[in-house]
Amino acid sequence: MKRPATSVMDVQEYDSAAEEFRQALRLDPSATWNYSNLADALVADGRDDEATAALMSAFDNPAVTDDPRALSDLGWDFLSNDWLDEAEQAFFRSIEGGATFPDPWEGLADQRYAQGNIPAAIAELQAAIDIFPEYAPFYESSGYFYWELGDLEQAMVAFNNAIELDPSNSGVYGSLASLLVETDREAEARELIRRGLERYPNVPDSYVVAAQFYAGIGEVGEAISLFERVIEIEPEDGWLYAYLAQAYTELGDYERARQVLGDASARGFGDPWLEEFIGWIYIELGDCEQAIDHLERALSIDPSIESAEEGIRECGG
Repeated sequence: MKRPATSVMDVQEYDSAAEEFRQALRLDPSATWNYSNLADALVADGRDDEATAALMSAFDNPAVTDDPRALSDLGWDFLSNDWLDEAEQAFFRSIEGGATFPDPWEGLADQRYAQGNIPAAIAELQAAIDIFPEYAPFYESSGYFYWELGDLEQAMVAFNNAIELDPSNSGVYGSLASLLVETDREAEARELIRRGLERYPNVPDSYVVAAQFYAGIGEVGEAISLFERVIEIEPEDGWLYAYLAQAYTELGDYERARQVLGDASARGFGDPWLEEFIGWIYIELGDCEQAIDHLERALSIDPSIESAEEGIRECGG
């Protein structure tokens, strides 16, 4: 599966960074993620042609080309950096090289989606399902793609298949429940959410999914109760406090929302997306000073978060 690429955009001496990644590849030529890291450093240094050459050099490396797993990993690394053509080539070569695992097919579907071709993404998943009929993520991804195309019935079929194959995936319950509400089948949606909680009463994600479902249908008090329950299970998860603060904001209890946002921030541990989320809640509360503080923190960790910049602009910053 996709590995998180090391961020090089914070490195000021890009040439030194590029040399470090070259050395890392000399020491371990199968560390495929370092090709995209090297390319990132070269692009940041304004050396786009060298970056392309660095990426393509992976296909001259027997440690990569003779290993379907390494080729698949390389494809995911390329995809995570928006090198879509290179990702497609790596995934195809992984499959042609005899891959017996689902990752490269999943990668091809995501690559088609990244190109904006949802029907092609679905077609890739359907072909993959013929080979791996019991791999639940293929059905889940198909559900989201069908949903985006507006084919809600096919999306529901796909989500039901995903739940049947992997009933522990709480997120699919929430997605299917949202679809059921969208098609005026709220009673079925409530039953589905109830069933998910009963199956996995000690799994935090089950409560988060249920809480977000109830918040979505306007039952904010029920959502707050569920968020409070899951915080008892995972008291150090800053996101849970942020979700709870958002629910209090929707309920109009701004004082309580501020208190809980403090708890969320204290548990952020340098998560830029949590800082961004907290910032937007402060915008809802009408507190631009706090909002800008958190949005700037998010950007200091990850300068690529455009929504944080948008929030700052909304506050006049």
